[in-house]
Amino acid sequence: SGGNSSGGGSTQKYDRNNWPEGKFLASKNGKKYHRTNCEKGMTGAVKIKPENEVWYDSEEAAKAAGLDRCGNCW
Repeated sequence: SGGNSSGGGSTQKYDRNNWPEGKFLASKNGKKYHRTNCEKGMTGAVKIKPENEVWYDSEEAAKAAGLDRCGNCW
């Protein structure tokens, strides 16, 4: 059982033009998570550098990692 320092998140890389539906994106340096179907165009998420991306399969997983909702995404 190898440890995962990202708190359950995945550092999988996705094409910026084809982000997966239903996942949540955060920066490993940030405190907020973002929806991939954000109506505001993922304004906060697109600023995250690819090497800092951390993906969560559920909102619960992102919250469990100590992150808060992005105010623009909801």
